[in-house]
Amino acid sequence: NDYLNANGDIGATGKTVYISFLEQPADTASFYEFEFHRGDYGDPGRIAGIGNDTSDNDVHFRTPSGTFLDLGPGDTAVNFYVVRIDFHGGNDDVRIYRNPTSMTEPGTPTVTKLGVGDMSFDRLCVGAWGNYVAVDEIRVGTTWTNVIGLNSTTIGSVESVAVTNSTMIGQGMAEFVPTGYDSNQV
Repeated sequence: NDYLNANGDIGATGKTVYISFLEQPADTASFYEFEFHRGDYGDPGRIAGIGNDTSDNDVHFRTPSGTFLDLGPGDTAVNFYVVRIDFHGGNDDVRIYRNPTSMTEPGTPTVTKLGVGDMSFDRLCVGAWGNYVAVDEIRVGTTWTNVIGLNSTTIGSVESVAVTNSTMIGQGMAEFVPTGYDSNQV
């Protein structure tokens, strides 16, 4: 796959990846985060995320250096995020769109951080502590239309990814899906 770097992580130099997801925390003041990880499911592997791990109630982008960029007031409604990562060999650019409605990529993201650091990742995780968070519709693609739910032309082949291992870390990780919410529960 030409999107993998020499370490086998998603993040080959010169490539762009879009990731979208729906996120709904039960509480905006307690920790919750959709996380990008490399090499480890726990905190040592977390390189970035979207959620709240600060003392306020806002939503933040956690950068690879551990600083937080504000994405606006938090709420307990479902929010739609699109993250665009332009890989530059460890000095990557990130654009984050919160609740976009455009069929094409908007000219102005909610947050732009150029040269943010190494955003290459090998896993996506969800974290919550003293909180519950619902995450759904995770999509990874190479264009805006791949990740916003539109029908789009497939270039090359579509690769299915089987979930072969899942791990519960911390509290609440396996409890976040309410009965009947996009699942096979009765």
